[in-house]
Amino acid sequence: MAHISKEVAYNLIVELGLPQVILDIFEGNSPEDCSYRYGRPDEYYRMTEEHQANYGADAVVPFMDNSNFDVLFAYDRQRHAYLRFYVESPTEGLAQPFCSWQQLMAQEFIRHYEDEMDNALLRDFAKRFDFHFVEELIELGERDCREDDERWLAECEKFVAWVGERGDKALP
Repeated sequence: MAHISKEVAYNLIVELGLPQVILDIFEGNSPEDCSYRYGRPDEYYRMTEEHQANYGADAVVPFMDNSNFDVLFAYDRQRHAYLRFYVESPTEGLAQPFCSWQQLMAQEFIRHYEDEMDNALLRDFAKRFDFHFVEELIELGERDCREDDERWLAECEKFVAWVGERGDKALP
């Protein structure tokens, strides 16, 4: 087992070709409107190898957190999949990998939409985070399904699956 360091995570970001904003966040040059949403998971890199083993040993490489180390965004090098999981209870997130960057971002952009990020900022974030399906998400939210939480949750699950079926391909 190898310790996951900042250098390992940085090299992975570059290797995966993640959007520039991810490198900016990782390097501490986060755009102001991202700085309270995302950060580099320094606490993870300071963990011992034994502690990191609780999160998938050296296969799972966190590259970003939600700026207060509650949620980690990572890449699983064995399964070739993206992950989003809670630091305090990682089991569910580690067991539900996302097949592409787009699918990981679909889940994240649903959260932004639920937090009532206005559509102009949502579109701007989508450009910076290279998320191809923001218009479809906005359309989903405007269908009035948020009034019914159960229906909204079901529609969001379908949306994430739909994005996953498309991989990193934008719609024609």
